[in-house]
Amino acid sequence: GKTVRVTVNLVAKGIGCYRDTGRRAIPTLERRSRLLRGNYRRRRYAIKKCALAAYAKGHRVFAVQHGGWCASGRRAHLTYGRYGRSNRCRNGKGGPWANDVYVLRGSCRVRSSTGNCCVFPFIYKGRRYNRCTRVNSKRAWCASTPNYDHDKLFGYCGGRKPVRPIRITTSITLQRIGCYKDTWRRAIPIIEGRSPFLRGNYQRRKYAIRKCALVAIKRGYSYMGVQHGGQCASGRYAYKTYAKYGRSNRCRNGKGGAWANDVYRISGRCKQRTVTGNCCVFPFRYGGRIYRSCTTRGSRLRRAWCPTLPGYRKGQPWGYCRGYRVPPTRITSGVVIKPLGCFKDTARRAIPGVDGRYSLVKGYYRSRKAAIEKCALVALMLRAKVFAVQHQGWCATGRRAHVKYGRYGRSNRCRNGKGGPWANDVYRVYGSCGAKTTKRYCCSLPFIYKGRRYNSCTRKNHNRPWCALTSNYDRDRKWANCATRKPVRPVKPIIPPVRARVVQITTGLKAIPIGCFRDTGRRAIPTMEGRSRLLKGPYRRRRYSIQKCGVAAERRGYRVFAIQHQGWCASSKFAYRTYGRYGRSKRCRNGKGGPWANTVYILKGSARARTTRNNACVFPFVYKGRRYTSCSRVNSKRPWCAITPNYDVDKLWGYCRGRGGEDYLKYQKAHFQRIGCFRDTSHRAIKPLDGKLLLVRGNYQRRKKAIAKCALAASRFGFRVFGVQHGGWCASDPRAYRTYAKYGRSNRCRNGKGGPWANDVYRISGKCRLRTTTGYCCVPFTYRRRRYRGCATNSRGQKWCAITPDFRTNKLWGYCRGGARRKSDQFAS
Repeated sequence: GKTVRVTVNLVAKGIGCYRDTGRRAIPTLERRSRLLRGNYRRRRYAIKKCALAAYAKGHRVFAVQHGGWCASGRRAHLTYGRYGRSNRCRNGKGGPWANDVYVLRGSCRVRSSTGNCCVFPFIYKGRRYNRCTRVNSKRAWCASTPNYDHDKLFGYCGGRKPVRPIRITTSITLQRIGCYKDTWRRAIPIIEGRSPFLRGNYQRRKYAIRKCALVAIKRGYSYMGVQHGGQCASGRYAYKTYAKYGRSNRCRNGKGGAWANDVYRISGRCKQRTVTGNCCVFPFRYGGRIYRSCTTRGSRLRRAWCPTLPGYRKGQPWGYCRGYRVPPTRITSGVVIKPLGCFKDTARRAIPGVDGRYSLVKGYYRSRKAAIEKCALVALMLRAKVFAVQHQGWCATGRRAHVKYGRYGRSNRCRNGKGGPWANDVYRVYGSCGAKTTKRYCCSLPFIYKGRRYNSCTRKNHNRPWCALTSNYDRDRKWANCATRKPVRPVKPIIPPVRARVVQITTGLKAIPIGCFRDTGRRAIPTMEGRSRLLKGPYRRRRYSIQKCGVAAERRGYRVFAIQHQGWCASSKFAYRTYGRYGRSKRCRNGKGGPWANTVYILKGSARARTTRNNACVFPFVYKGRRYTSCSRVNSKRPWCAITPNYDVDKLWGYCRGRGGEDYLKYQKAHFQRIGCFRDTSHRAIKPLDGKLLLVRGNYQRRKKAIAKCALAASRFGFRVFGVQHGGWCASDPRAYRTYAKYGRSNRCRNGKGGPWANDVYRISGKCRLRTTTGYCCVPFTYRRRRYRGCATNSRGQKWCAITPDFRTNKLWGYCRGGARRKSDQFAS
């Protein structure tokens, strides 16, 4: 291609001729430089002027079209060949819709004060000059085009006076771009008042440029403007819009002017931020020393911090550094706290307030010294895991604070580790006290008393061991007597008498009497009366009172129970510790106690069978005068048992656990077990399956064997949990085992088929031994008076089986796997 010498050490190398269209391959530079004004077809030195204009803007590729029209851009080197080559270029200046494309090689040796290259040689008053000259000027100058006499374009040699960048922090600088006009329709959005740094009268603001830059950096902006002596403006698209209204000459002192923005480009990256997102300003002076990184000096919590404004002085904004490991703060011997963060609060407290309710947190909280330590000690006394400090001292804690502290989300209004207005600084307590007081407070160890340090309880000036409740007794005057530890008596093992009368509760479970023990109004063993359906009505007329009390206690996992006053029942988790609290008695009769006397029993063994409600099945039991020693199906489709020795008297019973499956499931080595009854809403806990398969189509309330069909439909997809609702409606999905209890339990289920907005939920255990080609489980069926427990063979030698429990009426079947394949299960003819 053609090579054009632009100036000393800078040439334009021709690449070739390329097509162009109305959607330009390279954007135009016409009228964007004073070198490119007037009619381009009459322009002298058109190629050189286009090259100089492109080079001044930092572009390396440019194009000339139609005899002089100039184009260049940042991405010109990628887009110049978009429309392919052309043969319409002439004289190196392109043609109609044809670009002669050039690439610049080398660099400009001398620049003028206008930013353009000095063109050597140039002609001035008919004479040729190869370097800068002082002819008719006190300063050396050069022409910006090859012929000064024609274009009258020049500049002083030596280049522009460099603009010194403004240093914000060690890694960020501000480079001034220039002064640009503004109007009431802002070129750059105003951000005044959107940060604590940008409040008040901006014309009196110290470090106005730096503060504006720091706010822009926090928001992630790369350009900003300062107007009218300090007004700050920045935005996401400021780099595109700052020059919208052209240049201005009204800026003063780098802070703009009236309707004039001093625009700056932010260079570099913030290396260290605070936990609230502000950029740390380094270096800074604190305590007579200069710091170039975060420091823990002066922090009561020993957390690394840094200032967020230049020229830091005590009382000015600062923040804790992000990413630094927060060391735990020691409260007392064996106890430390760690901050969890800053969280919002409202009038409906996330953590209940305790300020003013305990001696350590009384008085005006904002003037309270060691507020965090005192609040931590109150939390320890209340056995709370988490506490919070708000508004520079107000204390809040509770047993459930560790669950509720984040209810309203995070906040950035906390200061000095003591929260802020409606903002909690939350801490978690770790460890346990080394010593406690009689008031349940922890001893604050070590503590200072009369200028001396004590690491344990002391008898100084007191007849009993005592300790301070805060780290400095001289300041707070809070103390209490130390709690002396009493030796813990070991629990004596329960040894039943050798000749004790054993009461058989059920098969595998018996009650052995320990003895007769006194009782008072402050019960040795808490009562069980009225807490079980087995223990209702007048206890003195209760039949089988010992067995009923034993079954009720065993259902709750208690191993010791007592009978008093001929039937009254008592039991608890710690009954084995407390039954002998008041000593022995001689007033018990018939193994059922006496007035204020308990006959105490211990349970040995375990029940052989249980109901679905976790009661022990009582064997043997009497039903309609007949004795049963195992679960029965008499007058029921499911196995059941009584939970008292005589069903005819008490009418108390339950379905036997682990026997919820039907015959086909036993055969297939799979069964389903009822989990319970659970609520549902229109946002389903389990996704519906009804209507998606042949087995679960039609009116679900009239569907026979609805539970079995739903189980088969769920097993078809490999689901392990399913639900039946409203008399037969089927639901199941892959995540049902996680979501079935989403809305809690319900008591509206009936006959194992759920109820209105209530799911009877079942779990499928085991695997199907035989399946059809479409994935259904094979079930036992009767065909032509013959019973099949596997696949049957038709006249063609193909194996098939039923896929529904009611095969006689529905005739749903499928080919067994391993035989001939069909597209779908179908009705038998």
